[in-house]
Amino acid sequence: MTQEPSALHPEELLVYDDEYQVIICQQCQYALRGTAIDRHLKEVHKILRSSRRPYMAYVSKFPLLEPEEVINKPLNDFPVPFLPVFDGLKCMDGSCSYLCISVKRMQKHWLSEHGRHGYDNKDWQHALLQTFFRGNSLRYFTGPSKEPVCGESQVMKGCRSPRIIKMPDNGYLFPSKDELLDHFQTSTFSTIVKGEEDLWRHAVPEIATSHQFLMHAILACSALHLAAKHPLQQQYLICAFKYQSIAMPLFRDAVAKVTEDNCHAILGFMHLLVVYSFGAERHEDSLLLIDTSSPEPDFLLSWLYFRRNGCTLLGNYKELISSGPLKQLCRCSHLPDITTEKLPQTLDVLLVALEDLLESLHKGDELSMEDCQAFEQAGHQLLRSFVRAGNLGSDFNPWDAVCGWPMLVSLQYTRLLAQQHPVALILLGYYCLLLKKLQGYWFIGTYPLRLLYLIKGGLEQRWHCYIDALISRWEEGL
Repeated sequence: MTQEPSALHPEELLVYDDEYQVIICQQCQYALRGTAIDRHLKEVHKILRSSRRPYMAYVSKFPLLEPEEVINKPLNDFPVPFLPVFDGLKCMDGSCSYLCISVKRMQKHWLSEHGRHGYDNKDWQHALLQTFFRGNSLRYFTGPSKEPVCGESQVMKGCRSPRIIKMPDNGYLFPSKDELLDHFQTSTFSTIVKGEEDLWRHAVPEIATSHQFLMHAILACSALHLAAKHPLQQQYLICAFKYQSIAMPLFRDAVAKVTEDNCHAILGFMHLLVVYSFGAERHEDSLLLIDTSSPEPDFLLSWLYFRRNGCTLLGNYKELISSGPLKQLCRCSHLPDITTEKLPQTLDVLLVALEDLLESLHKGDELSMEDCQAFEQAGHQLLRSFVRAGNLGSDFNPWDAVCGWPMLVSLQYTRLLAQQHPVALILLGYYCLLLKKLQGYWFIGTYPLRLLYLIKGGLEQRWHCYIDALISRWEEGL
């Protein structure tokens, strides 16, 4: 059984790397700025002040470098222990040292820095990446180029691989496709949504045998589930990123031409995309709904773009799907009229605060009529989403969460969120509190709480009171 952070000895949670002179949180798997360690223990691990003293006494013994100094320090070994290893990309243009973990970011780099479109395996290549810090100090680095051992090239390119592959010098053992599929059908299937176990254990894998994009999505979610269960074993996270990067282009090809043959697989994939996206966001710093580097219109993350457009994509096959093997996934999301509902007192207090925020839109800051309407609509949809979640009680599940508010907010709201408008960020904070009801799902967990702190960090001081109130509600168990 995994110990709670507060029960761990300081050296079990915080490890010192004397080569780079940083403190690394073993559970969060990134380095901490010296002045931020106390806040990290408080806000992320919820360790009380009196319990934090041994941790602070422990780290005070070590000399620590500032992030800028660590980032510019020569790299003597790779990979650095206790840091995640990502399957990323390295620019191959002369002396350019740009590194990233997204093809879209690399394409954007080539357009802005090199003045033209770039191409995989010609202008960039796969590379294993790490980063010491997150947020504003995130800088990827990679190790020296080495000739791959037998099987490594197949793993990086996503081709058929041997049963177990050992990466050079780092000792990581990578699970095979058969092992990942077996884990999905013996464990992961039962963790997706309660009441759908048979569907995910049998129907979806059966459909996936004829559709590689769905099979790779299964493998990605299985690997991500293993990464959540074994956070210190980096190979699972690498596998998850690898298989998802293979699945997405194949899926885009499929949705470009929906047929009777692939419509069921597309529906299954869109649901697994939600599982993967929420689970993977724990390792990213995006705002869950949007990403300014997203290939989708209006900066929507892929899971939201395809969920919002699913009815259009699959509309011609609605009857076939509703009577097919995945008919259980064809649930409608109806949000009730809040004026007709009796709210619990604790929820009523929360919603009053949200209504106060909406009223404040008409005071102080100058907003266009379009912006005001976008915020008011998003706010009222949130109120209704909270009521619906309360009505469903223990039956409220991830599909209810993603088919409610995110599906209904306007594109003007998502554009304002991409611009990090404070009111848009606060409204997203309220959605985080709604997701708290689903923290028992491994791919959600306490990620919404971490997102609340990320939102707070992007707001001016005058807006912090709203997020502080949400964090308090989280801690009170609302």
